[in-house]
Amino acid sequence: MSSQVNWSQITHNSGWDYITNLDANIVWTRKTGSGDEWVRVPLTQNLSEREIHLNWFCRREFYTDDDGVEWTRRVCEDGRRGEWRQVEVMAAETTPVAHRYLWLIRQKQPYPQPFHWSLAIGPENGGRCTIYQVKGDAFAMHYSHTIDVEIFNSNCFQDCYQLAKMDAAGEAWVDYYANIEIPPFAANQETVAENCQDWTIRVLRALQSSEIVSLQRIREVESLLDYQKDGHRNFG
Repeated sequence: MSSQVNWSQITHNSGWDYITNLDANIVWTRKTGSGDEWVRVPLTQNLSEREIHLNWFCRREFYTDDDGVEWTRRVCEDGRRGEWRQVEVMAAETTPVAHRYLWLIRQKQPYPQPFHWSLAIGPENGGRCTIYQVKGDAFAMHYSHTIDVEIFNSNCFQDCYQLAKMDAAGEAWVDYYANIEIPPFAANQETVAENCQDWTIRVLRALQSSEIVSLQRIREVESLLDYQKDGHRNFG
């Protein structure tokens, strides 16, 4: 090691001495108090000189270059060093995002009642949902919205139809329209012209105007309306 170059003062770290040539950007090291010859640290060209940290427990040195990349090398008991190698960064495990969807849910009712319809927002593989629906006699129905319901596992579950993929804005629109579309009502049973199925379609048409549900999906839902044998709607 030449004494003619401009050397910085010796630094100590975890039982090792380090000295740096400020002009040539070279680092030398030796074990503290050993009196051994200085050993040059073989920095590669793409690594800038930084303070080197020794982890004595695992006998490795570490340092980080200007790009934030961490490097390491093995330290032998006799002071020899291995080659610098980039520290592998383990990719963080990510939890798949469970997308939520708008569903049409059909449930069985005692014969000859038509299927009960409701709208549900929940994950693709089933699970707990937010339910938007109206219930009661067809001439005096009322809102009966519920949250955190396992509707796919209900005893009266018939089938379901996926209508649209939901995001926060879509869910807000569903909640909005499901609470402003008036439940069906009539003066008496003879004048009934709507039931839960018609209310559901009204909500879907409102969602279509906000580009949440497609017109094609609405037409598919309309094809599921229950009719009596004489061709008239079955309002229950």
